[in-house]
Amino acid sequence: MLELKAQRGQIKQDPKAMTNAELERQVDIFSDEMIFTGFDSAGPVACMVTQLVFEAMRDKDLTRALRDEIEAALAANNGEWNTQVLTSVPKLDSFTRESLRVNGPTLLSVSRTVMEPMELKSGLRLKRGNIISNASWLIHNDEDHYKQAHEFDPYRFYDEKTNKVTTKVTTASSSFLGYGYGAQMCPGRHLGIRMSQILFAKLLMQYNGEFENAKAGKPPNIVTSGQVLPPYHTKVIMKHRKA
Repeated sequence: MLELKAQRGQIKQDPKAMTNAELERQVDIFSDEMIFTGFDSAGPVACMVTQLVFEAMRDKDLTRALRDEIEAALAANNGEWNTQVLTSVPKLDSFTRESLRVNGPTLLSVSRTVMEPMELKSGLRLKRGNIISNASWLIHNDEDHYKQAHEFDPYRFYDEKTNKVTTKVTTASSSFLGYGYGAQMCPGRHLGIRMSQILFAKLLMQYNGEFENAKAGKPPNIVTSGQVLPPYHTKVIMKHRKA
């Protein structure tokens, strides 16, 4: 990002070649970028971790299986949270991808602005400036793409015979639009997913969680202005696990 700004002449890389005013302006630019980047990543990660926690609390067998997998991966890596651990948890990867499929952050995705008037095969005419989008929620719940699409299956992308995922958690496709698609696909998805998985895994290993109203379970997601948010008003009980 900073290299791109340097190429555009928005910042300079040699402080000796800058005036005091330019130095102050550059500090402002760096600060704005840090705040923007932090805000842009913190929100989605918080939502994803919340969804993972809520989905795991619905299924004790799943929670047990994920803990066993994470414990084994950590034991094989001297208890260190590193890249190798995160490539050794296929069940967690499948669970994470399924949560994104069911609890995707938006109802619409891959939005584009029409640059020139055009007519679609259906006969629909689009004017310059119109915004078009893909209905990601409908695609994620389409039986042509996913069997029993309206059911949450944490092992949907997991192959028990090979103990591997059938599709990587960060893979985007025309039938999986959690990260967008095409040239403007989310570039930070790899970092965001790993951050979310580590936070979730540490919560899972250190705490037992349950809904305050256990019979009601997880409430529906909150949908507002096309955004899909976890039911953040839900009360849960978190207790530290005994060693």
